[in-house]
Amino acid sequence: MEIIWHGHACFEIRTSGKTIVIDPHDGVSLGIYPPRTKADIVLVTHDHFDHNAVRAVSMEGTVVYREAKNWTEISEGIKIKTITVPHDKSGGSSRGLVNAFMISSEGIEIAHLGDIGDIPNNIGEFEGVDILMIPVGGYYTIEPEEAKELVDKVRPRVVIPMHYKVMGLALNIKPVEEFLRHYEQSRIVRVGRSVEVSRKILDEIDPSTYEIWVFSL
Repeated sequence: MEIIWHGHACFEIRTSGKTIVIDPHDGVSLGIYPPRTKADIVLVTHDHFDHNAVRAVSMEGTVVYREAKNWTEISEGIKIKTITVPHDKSGGSSRGLVNAFMISSEGIEIAHLGDIGDIPNNIGEFEGVDILMIPVGGYYTIEPEEAKELVDKVRPRVVIPMHYKVMGLALNIKPVEEFLRHYEQSRIVRVGRSVEVSRKILDEIDPSTYEIWVFSL
């Protein structure tokens, strides 16, 4: 499995012969480059402009999912389900709700939390996930220290921070360093723009001392 970051909350996952893109943006609306890929499958956590630019990554035959209440096989070897979480600290009454996606493929479980805005009561549903993609920039989402608290509750093997300030980004959110300062440098791994991951690699990581994989554009 290969995971590629396209900035903000947009990730590309190449697995089981398919290309999955989560929360695509169009680039220009944010001041960063658009995703340079096309997807077989697009997952949209919520319909805000910086997460739902489906057209930017679509091709003939692209299938879009916004919800899957139970584990659903969307392609051979790939299953998804959604867990609803709030986009704010008032149960979604301010910014709405987010369908956080769980993805299972190649014996690996990934959770993408979209624009989660509070630590929800159903946080236990994410426990045991291998890779947790979590927003850490604050303002529109949980703050960096809240992200740390949430991660400590879930205990994944790998944490991938997202939705933070990068050069050119036209949103008033914090840089990833505000999240990383809560951790020892030995737990932070700079993986570049993409990383190959396997069940074997993940099994070598202790969930009690999970790693933080930081991508770059």
